[in-house]
Amino acid sequence: MRLPDVSHATPALATCCSSARVVPLQSRVLPHTPVPASTVAALTHDVAQRVWHTLVLAPGEAVDVTAPMGNSPRPELLFNSPLKVQYSRSGVRAAKAQQGQARICAACWDQHGSRGACCDDGGPRCSGCDSCVGRLFECPKCGTRFENRWLYEGGSARSSIGRNPLSFRICRFTPAMEQAAKAIDGVEGSQMEGAVGVRSAVVVTYLGDAYCVACALNLEHKSKVCGSVLHAHRDRAGGANTQAPTSNHVITVGASRTLSMEQRLLEVRSLPVVQTPELGTADEVMVANPVNPEGSSCQFELTHGSHFVLAPDDEELRPRAVGDGRVAKGCYMHGMSTPLTGGQVSCGVVFRAVEGIAEVDVETDLVLITPERWRQLHTVALRKGGNHAASWSPAGAHTRAQAFSTAQGWWRRVASHFGASIRERLRGELAGWPGCSHLQLPDTSTTGDWGSPSASTTREGGGQGDGVKPCQVSQQQRESRLR
Repeated sequence: MRLPDVSHATPALATCCSSARVVPLQSRVLPHTPVPASTVAALTHDVAQRVWHTLVLAPGEAVDVTAPMGNSPRPELLFNSPLKVQYSRSGVRAAKAQQGQARICAACWDQHGSRGACCDDGGPRCSGCDSCVGRLFECPKCGTRFENRWLYEGGSARSSIGRNPLSFRICRFTPAMEQAAKAIDGVEGSQMEGAVGVRSAVVVTYLGDAYCVACALNLEHKSKVCGSVLHAHRDRAGGANTQAPTSNHVITVGASRTLSMEQRLLEVRSLPVVQTPELGTADEVMVANPVNPEGSSCQFELTHGSHFVLAPDDEELRPRAVGDGRVAKGCYMHGMSTPLTGGQVSCGVVFRAVEGIAEVDVETDLVLITPERWRQLHTVALRKGGNHAASWSPAGAHTRAQAFSTAQGWWRRVASHFGASIRERLRGELAGWPGCSHLQLPDTSTTGDWGSPSASTTREGGGQGDGVKPCQVSQQQRESRLR
């Protein structure tokens, strides 16, 4: 039998059998949030203080340097994305366990022998549970006081976000976050049977074009737009990261923004595919999503205090209505393509269940990295980022640590100018948030619960990027690890 000419093959949708049951969009804005109004008000104050600290008081330290998708490292504000800060919920049993026991930290352990004290329930190889996440340990080698914290960006996001491993922070839940998490855990039907509750929160901050750092510093924009946007994506990425297959809950504070759920259908870029009856065999009535009958996209207006639920099944490849009578394999991606304008600031506190953990220095909130990971960062060259290379990027072959350090050093030198340029505009915007008219926004930075690094762990021009580790190991020890 003669095979068809491949050059004549055209892309085709991965259509399902005629009896496949269409899976409609399930994500939604709840008509009434279970989170009490008083908790939303406390969250609003927390987030306003975080935004002020990040952008005005300590932008040189608080704004992360990232290298998403292989781009050259630069401050997160110089990419077309919102700012993100992670928080971890501590276990109830962990708080009751004995604190301060001796355990070798991840930065000092050589992968041989016992590390010392361990989880009371899961033992030395526990991957994270209510008994050990948030329990304090002390390293007998370097003296670092550390604890396990829940980690979100531990899978696919390591490359898509590209956060600097040497300055990656995970903070503890604030009291308001804990109260919100308890309310969300009680939402009927929000979790799968036997699933865990909320473990992680990420504060995602979208900024209007008045806070464009490229404009403030007179930098070339290239592909950057002035306001924050969020390109369409899936959080779970087909299970490639640490997020559990449960719903995400987003509490919005500040200005309103529009979230778009965009349908994406699987297209096969080869010969037309056969129908796939395994996706659905029951001869049921095709049900169109009443909110989105054409199956293309749906927009949600996220206002202050609103509660959006992102259903995990929306991100999976399921039978979806194409709109012309066919059913094809597809999913929904979410994003925010329309940036905020002027001085608007909109934040989402994203609560989710995660399954990954990291050891974190409790004094600095910095994630500890293993000796092997530290060696790779200081010996492996960072690939250049094509047309996104910044004019101040170092020339020639440089390691990832050196490239991150150079970007961090440059940002620290100019960040205060940026903060000063937006100070009064941001102060007025935050004062306009509900319940924040009398919010005290300090003019100088103070050490608090925001994960600010201590002076002993950073220094001008480099921070950890030039080799200073959270556990403060000696220069001789660091050099020996490279031999």
